[in-house]
Amino acid sequence: MFGRTRIRGLGVIALMVIACLGNETIASSILDINEDGWHTWRAPAIENSRTLCCFSWTGSGARQRICDLDRGHGDYSSSSTIARYSGEIQVYVFIESGQASKISVLSPQCEVVASTEISDLGSVSADDSIDWLRPYLNASSDVASDALAAISRHSGNYAFQVLTEVVESNADFDFREEAVFWMVMSETDNAFAYIDRLIMGK
Repeated sequence: MFGRTRIRGLGVIALMVIACLGNETIASSILDINEDGWHTWRAPAIENSRTLCCFSWTGSGARQRICDLDRGHGDYSSSSTIARYSGEIQVYVFIESGQASKISVLSPQCEVVASTEISDLGSVSADDSIDWLRPYLNASSDVASDALAAISRHSGNYAFQVLTEVVESNADFDFREEAVFWMVMSETDNAFAYIDRLIMGK
């Protein structure tokens, strides 16, 4: 969990970066999801990814609990005290009328429940997973923020590229600010180097 001071600091970074910018984003998909309901797949995670799960926070720290996928959007948090990094993330999407209405990313070891059966699509590459999520990064999508957060947890340069395109796009200011936030949260060398260049005006 991140303290208020750090979150406020990240917000300032986001504002500084977005004050400098403008381009758009395209996508395609290799994952074949046709049926409504819950679907899940695993993909490579960013290096040293924290455990992403659902926790109860008490005075003694974080206690892992079962994640109810049917409740809300992106209902998860991270903990550095529960370290069981597997090198993968588990993407969950709920499809209604052919479109995603919920997207969550957790660690594979997290226990989940849902009101309906979850179709497990196995393991896919980070790029293929991002390609499936990428079309939801648009103003008409109710899950754009969740798709953005999910993409940021994928390993490889493609996730960084997509986040960069959002930051430099003509998207809504708040959405671009979110992209900077998730870029910082990814804690990758590429992300920090990019933000440094923007702040320095290089």
